Amino acid sequence: MKHLKIISFFTFLIFFSVNVFASNEKKLRSDAFAAKQSSDRGNYLKCLNESQKLRWDAIRQNNLKVEIYSTGLIANCYYQLFDYNKALFYGLLNENRFETPDDSLQLEGYFISTFVLADLYYKLGKLPSAYKRFWKIYYYSNLNNVEVKNIQIYNSIGILLFKQSKYTKSREFFFKALKSTKEKKGESYFYHFRRQEIFDNIGLTYHRLNEYSTAKTYYDSALIEISLLVPQVPEKINQPKIAKAVILGNIAKVLIKEKKFALAKEYCKENININLGVSGLKEEGVRSLLDIATAYMETDSMEMSKKFINEAEILISKYSFKELIPKYLLISFQYEKKKGNIVKSLSLLEQYNQIQDSLRIINIDKNFYQNLSDNELNEARTQLKFIKNKEKLERSSKEKSLLISVLSGFLLFVSFMIFIVFYRSFLKEKKLKEELLSKNTDLKNINSDLNNLIEEKNEIIGFVAHDLRGPLASNIGLQKILFDKIKNTNQDQDIPVIFNYLNSSNAYLTEVTDDLVEAANLERVDFSLDLTKENLLTVFADIEVMCKPEAINKKLNIFIQHPDNEVKVNLNKEKFKRAILNILSNAMKFTPDEGSIFCTIQVINNAAQIKIKDTGVGISEENLKTVFDKFSKASRKGVRGEKSNGLGLYIVAKIIELHSGIISIKSQELEGTEINISLPIAT
Repeated sequence: MKHLKIISFFTFLIFFSVNVFASNEKKLRSDAFAAKQSSDRGNYLKCLNESQKLRWDAIRQNNLKVEIYSTGLIANCYYQLFDYNKALFYGLLNENRFETPDDSLQLEGYFISTFVLADLYYKLGKLPSAYKRFWKIYYYSNLNNVEVKNIQIYNSIGILLFKQSKYTKSREFFFKALKSTKEKKGESYFYHFRRQEIFDNIGLTYHRLNEYSTAKTYYDSALIEISLLVPQVPEKINQPKIAKAVILGNIAKVLIKEKKFALAKEYCKENININLGVSGLKEEGVRSLLDIATAYMETDSMEMSKKFINEAEILISKYSFKELIPKYLLISFQYEKKKGNIVKSLSLLEQYNQIQDSLRIINIDKNFYQNLSDNELNEARTQLKFIKNKEKLERSSKEKSLLISVLSGFLLFVSFMIFIVFYRSFLKEKKLKEELLSKNTDLKNINSDLNNLIEEKNEIIGFVAHDLRGPLASNIGLQKILFDKIKNTNQDQDIPVIFNYLNSSNAYLTEVTDDLVEAANLERVDFSLDLTKENLLTVFADIEVMCKPEAINKKLNIFIQHPDNEVKVNLNKEKFKRAILNILSNAMKFTPDEGSIFCTIQVINNAAQIKIKDTGVGISEENLKTVFDKFSKASRKGVRGEKSNGLGLYIVAKIIELHSGIISIKSQELEGTEINISLPIAT
């Protein structure tokens, strides 16, 4: 009947655990869907908070699929919020444990994080790394027959091919991406934004292949898609403006190629107004200023062209846009050449070539300089040489001033070093005084420690005098009584009782003596254990045999649960048995009749985990703090009146420490006690 109850209990427990697991799985997937919705709406801060909470819940419940999916969402959120270092970290976290997934949620988690990595590598200019990851996504989506972000896959591969100047091939993937766009309910923003991007990319391929009219057709289609964009969250409020500015700039470049300068100027103006008005896009605005200057120059509006060149120069200097300096120098050179300023044009050309490390422009403009007479060209070169000499003198004067400043700085440095030497001497003297004071304090502390040791010694002596002398005196008295009773045979019925008490007293005396000797040995500085590789299951089998008689005598049940395979650890068999027997002895001492003691052995994270739990009277919160102390104040009589000396658990803790183990205890009054031991698995 008893076994039937136990089986019923465990059946209920398994059924309950399965239901809880299923419920947890359902909640995790529901939370994952909510986080994905936040991401789709562009609310990345909300998605980040939800995904981080989801990831920790998945880790706690050991749900790898949801953990991988949430990690992918976190990587994407950080990427969208421009925190690229964290985006890279979470992306690599998923990639480093990549395997062929068997779940659509897990698969999408891999894809999201791989997309982030691919885009990051693309931004860093590491095209092979980006290309490899896009093809990886493309391969696995086809392998698993799953349509996951096909638009992004095709568009991204197309961009990479475009970067490699494979315009026709890249256009094929852009058309595939365009074909994959499908407007879904509630996702119109994503639909129109992707389509404008793809139309723009297709236009760029035609542009590079000099098919300007076709390129403009696709640019116009992109503008139509942008007009349909309605941002739903604050984070995307500038996105349509940025996209429109890019396309307007591309159209302006096409119009310049077609020599439609008047129309190009209008597109450039609108592009500039957008870029200069949006934070973070000023560099693009300066680029557009230079483009519009070129457009004016081509229509011979030289004053307007110069106005925009000067405006661009001011912004380049103000914001340190070093990447735009070559473009500025090239357009300034073209302007001065067209105005006939030979000296200035030669100077600008030389500056440009120094930056670009190329003679490309000289070759392009060879005919212009050949049309000049020798006198004009020589005069221009003489003027340029004079300007250079003047600049050289100015640089020489600056160098002299710099040299004087350096010498002054050196003298100041020498003076400072002399001051430092004297100051360090002063500090050294001060430090010596502080060290003397510190040594004096240390001596006082050592004196205090010696006094504490003397007090501890006195405590041990008092303990020995009280706990050993009492039983010895009792034994002597009992032996005298026994001797008298043996002489008087009429009272021999009391002899067994006296013998039992005498045995109990002697047993306690032996236990105290053994514990004192053991504690003294363990505290020796030079003490160490000889360890051998042992099977924990065999050791516990021996311990069970040794404990059985006492357990039966006290009407207690001992249950030992362990894995089927051997659990090998490095042990000193004798000392380890003593530690476990001390724990079990305590458990039996403080567990009432019909109680139970459970011993569980598991292997977790390459460590043997031993848990010993009883159904006894437990330990108060105050006493729990000192149970591992020597002569613990938590020492008390057992439920059957057994004596305790306060050394048992102190010895246990020392032995476990010498095995490189960890011991901890949990208990509440009337709810039993649980001791956990962790030992490293033998290699």
